[in-house]
Amino acid sequence: MIFVYAVYSLLYSKKRSKVFNSKQFTSIILFFLIFGYAFILSVFSNYGSLGFNGIHITVVPFLLYIALAIYPKKINLKSILLNFLLVGGFVMLIGFYFYFSKPLIYGHLLVYYRALTDDPVYAAQYSRMVSIILSPNIFATFAGVFVIVLIYLLSITKRKVVVIFSLIFAILGIVALILSMSRGAWVAATISIIYIIIRQFKFKSIKTLLIPIIIIAGILLINDTNYFQLIEKRFDSLLDLSNSSSYGRIQIWIDALSRGNRIIYGYGLGVGGINLIHFPELSQLLGIEVLDGYYIKVLVEVGIIGFIIWALHMMLIWPRVYKDYDKNLIVLSQTVLIFYLIQSIGSNVLDFIVVAPLLWIILGITARKEKAFDVLII
Repeated sequence: MIFVYAVYSLLYSKKRSKVFNSKQFTSIILFFLIFGYAFILSVFSNYGSLGFNGIHITVVPFLLYIALAIYPKKINLKSILLNFLLVGGFVMLIGFYFYFSKPLIYGHLLVYYRALTDDPVYAAQYSRMVSIILSPNIFATFAGVFVIVLIYLLSITKRKVVVIFSLIFAILGIVALILSMSRGAWVAATISIIYIIIRQFKFKSIKTLLIPIIIIAGILLINDTNYFQLIEKRFDSLLDLSNSSSYGRIQIWIDALSRGNRIIYGYGLGVGGINLIHFPELSQLLGIEVLDGYYIKVLVEVGIIGFIIWALHMMLIWPRVYKDYDKNLIVLSQTVLIFYLIQSIGSNVLDFIVVAPLLWIILGITARKEKAFDVLII
């Protein structure tokens, strides 16, 4: 609906001639070229319904990027960010309530949704914060973006109320991120936070010292023996690339990539995606399971040449500083994109409708040809 309204508004705007710069336009063309090919391939392979599912989770969220980039009127970025933080704070608080009142809730949800017997031993293996999102990796992605936006606010404001608010909720967000036990999100958040500190604070401001203080305070808040042991165990397995440590991911990747010549031109849109779980017979026929790793999934969908084109699309979509652009906003969008790119190594975060739009909204606002958003003053 947002995309349709943006296109409609643009048709009656005087700014039709200047919408994208050449690199942004090229990246969009490449995106539709790649996944359009993948959809046609899935249709001709007789699993078009899976291809339509692939459009839903891969293509539709990307329309937000285009919609916000072409929308001819000003966008209140301040309102968007503050509303996201309001919703994010609520999600964090609910997560803490569930986790500390029912710490094994994720394990019991796994038992329930996988139609397993209510085995307390199985459930007890999983103590991960999920809040209302019901997936630790996706919740961790939400929490990571939440923390990045808060650090961004710390870098652009001098108002004490905003600083205090940002500090308190950044601590909550980091603790929530840790308790999600999502190793990929830990790495992605660490690199992203370092990046935004270097770009925004440049180590010249005392505010830079707030970041390690937040992290230390977050760890101290959860320094209960049981929780600390769980965290330590997950941390120790960060560099463990064995199949058991990766929950079978590595072997699933190897199996998917060793299917002969078809990997050269791909299997079609949706193959390897999260919706493949609803097509068990097709999964068995193709010998491919749900691939927890976005890069491997894209490679399986569009093949080697298609993957190279997709990689080029991602390079072109990288936010750049142009004349009259808000450089602070550019850094924010770059940091969020870095977080998603790293998190995507072992998770399909760009295929989850809960968190994928967060990236495309921020990138879409940043991609605007002109400075057509309200100046963010907080």
